[in-house]
Amino acid sequence: MSDPVLHAGSLFNRPFGYGYLDADGQKQVERLDDYRLDFEQARMPEARETAIANAARYRAGLQERIGQSIDRARGEGDKQWQQVVADVHKSLDYAKGLQGEQAFGGQRAVNFGSQVFKDALRARSPMNTGITQSSSPT
Repeated sequence: MSDPVLHAGSLFNRPFGYGYLDADGQKQVERLDDYRLDFEQARMPEARETAIANAARYRAGLQERIGQSIDRARGEGDKQWQQVVADVHKSLDYAKGLQGEQAFGGQRAVNFGSQVFKDALRARSPMNTGITQSSSPT
């Protein structure tokens, strides 16, 4: 961003990813509005510089919290993903072990499908979509 006025103003904007913060964090994001007001009402250049410096420090702290929140959310998503993959493997093993009438005329596939596709997360399992672990949803 080459325009210094736009750059200074952007320091008071809500940081990218702020939606990952809890309710307390959301309220803390609103503190940037106070820094913007301090900047806009400042009469002296030193007061503007102070408002910008305070906003930049505060925003850096928010970005750190946002990063931690995203990491937590990703970790929880990865755990769910691993459980889904384990459930799909369990259902596949069960279907392979069916004998007699249960393994006849597509019943094995019906049984497997009813287990694997019982909810949206399992339907999107890497086993069913070809998605690798590194591209798991978060």
